[in-house]
Amino acid sequence: MSSSSTKKPVKAKGKVVKKSSSTPKTSGTKKSDPTKKPAAKKETATTSAVEELTAETAKLEVKQIGVQIVVKELEDVLIRDVGNKMAEDGRWPLLIDETGQASIFVRYTDTNYLNAVNPANMEPERIRIALLGAVRYGKPLVIDLMGCDMFHVVKERFDEIHEGLLDWVLDKTIVTEEKFNQITKKEDGPEYEEKMFWARMGDFKFWLMTNSEPEPELLDKFYVIRVKPSPPKE
Repeated sequence: MSSSSTKKPVKAKGKVVKKSSSTPKTSGTKKSDPTKKPAAKKETATTSAVEELTAETAKLEVKQIGVQIVVKELEDVLIRDVGNKMAEDGRWPLLIDETGQASIFVRYTDTNYLNAVNPANMEPERIRIALLGAVRYGKPLVIDLMGCDMFHVVKERFDEIHEGLLDWVLDKTIVTEEKFNQITKKEDGPEYEEKMFWARMGDFKFWLMTNSEPEPELLDKFYVIRVKPSPPKE
């Protein structure tokens, strides 16, 4: 008699793979936080932009210092002082000539003109005679810096004549007997005797000129007049 056999379940061949509960590892370099470095770059860019804006604002403020005129207004502003602006201010004028025409105007006016970059014009004796003549005859003494930072050189040349002489010019005490007598000489002749000064020396003037932005200290020492090109006709 045949007997029935019980079939056993067949097991799958191969290894059983256990699932890991841990987070799978990723290969390659760990990625950095994308929000950090761009933020640093943005902050640097903002700082740079603020610094540039501050610098540009400072330049604009410097350029705005002074009265702005055109060439045809020179006579009223510089010579006649219409409105008494310079008289009320008390400082001598500094002409910043952006046109090249103010220099021509000044040289064709009755002035004693000295070019600061011309060595012959900066000889102490040449300066002394030009200054005395301007005081004696009541006319402007003009020194043209020609766009060069030479004011310190001018001061040194004045000091060679008499220490502190340029300061006497700037504070206007040069038109006093005590001061102008210190730079006259016997050989200057009767034309420059003391009594010859009194009639006109009250009209003495001192003008400084240049054709580019001057040293910052000059903007404080002088009454600044900026000569601009005339606007185009419509």
